Amino acid sequence: MTKHPLRARDLLDEWHKSTHYNRSSQISATLRIQSMADTFLQQDMVPLYDLDVYKKYYSIFQIVDDDELHHGEQENRFCHNGHSKCHKLSCGHYVYSEKQAQPCGMTCNLSNANKKPFFCLLCVREILDNQQERLSRRWHDVLLPNFVHPSTETACWAEQANSMREVEPAYVDPHGYVLLPRIHCTIAMVRAHELRIESEGKQAHTTTLAPIEAKVANVSTIAIEYFEHFLAYHDFLDHADMRILVSIATILIMRQQLEPLPHHAVLTNFNAPPCANFEELVEIAVRKINYWASGLVIRDVLPRLPPAVRGDAAAVVAADLASRTWHRSIEGSFGMQHWIGRKRNLAWCIVWAFKWHGLEVEYEDVLEATGEKRDFLQDDFVHTVMSRFVLEKDWRGTGHIRRFVKFGNGPETIKRLEALK
Repeated sequence: MTKHPLRARDLLDEWHKSTHYNRSSQISATLRIQSMADTFLQQDMVPLYDLDVYKKYYSIFQIVDDDELHHGEQENRFCHNGHSKCHKLSCGHYVYSEKQAQPCGMTCNLSNANKKPFFCLLCVREILDNQQERLSRRWHDVLLPNFVHPSTETACWAEQANSMREVEPAYVDPHGYVLLPRIHCTIAMVRAHELRIESEGKQAHTTTLAPIEAKVANVSTIAIEYFEHFLAYHDFLDHADMRILVSIATILIMRQQLEPLPHHAVLTNFNAPPCANFEELVEIAVRKINYWASGLVIRDVLPRLPPAVRGDAAAVVAADLASRTWHRSIEGSFGMQHWIGRKRNLAWCIVWAFKWHGLEVEYEDVLEATGEKRDFLQDDFVHTVMSRFVLEKDWRGTGHIRRFVKFGNGPETIKRLEALK
């Protein structure tokens, strides 16, 4: 491709100034990128890479081979032979050194303890996102302008400038190209690639689990929900390849059915790349899936509560109590009945936790916000079972609920529980 680094820098600076001028311009740019991604999803993007309208930003590079290296091109295969312009970090993100190839550092997958680590901007944004309780659902959401905090990010880099090396976020697409998501078109291309891979993963789930679907209803749907939760909490799973996440979701759903599959067979079936810490990722998913599921439901529900409730300082504590109560109530169980009815159970936990902290919310409103419809028989059963759980000992023998929630089981507790009906 023709290189225009100086012209590209001017274009990039101009775009950043106009995009991050104020909150309104960030939102407008975000909507534009999301629209472009939807358009890219409908076509083959590789032929677009060489169009002048995109290559003028100098943000798309084909991965080199040995012959090209002999003709003066710099290495950009990630961490290749421990020295490249592109590196994959232990957090799962890719980074790119624009000026020249650099040796791997302490935070690379191929760790080099003798070299300074690379600064990962996307990890910084994820931390800021979690601190501000933003509603990112995919790792690539933090590429969008409304997740960018120029002054804060600059300050974070200034604190680490002496101990880390400066690089920029990168993306290795499925076709052998490195994309630098630093402007609207390449950000949209990254999103389109990821959304396409995500869609293919869901289709693979449906195809693989079709024989089981005849025996167990909803098995494919629940496997896909697992997969979506893994994507929403991708940072907990080292930003693993989506084919690995699909494999983990399949392993968990088969474990639910008491028909465990050999892990290597599942990985082969989904054409997943080698993963040295796969068993560790599976165990993380087993421990976290219920908690992640409750977290996503609560994050959807909170914005729909009355302003006076969600703005109260106790709302955050109450939401955490609701999540932990629901999680503890099904701890150690991956039974289908728990998963299918989780939103109804969780709605009860939300109402109970908020009322426990003196915040009035209606069960019907919370249930509606979760997407469930009122069913008096099921709702009464949920109330009975969950009331029993918070008042009595855990019938699975894991101890008393008061280990993490301090309250008594006297008349006041019963009165509060009865108020939930």
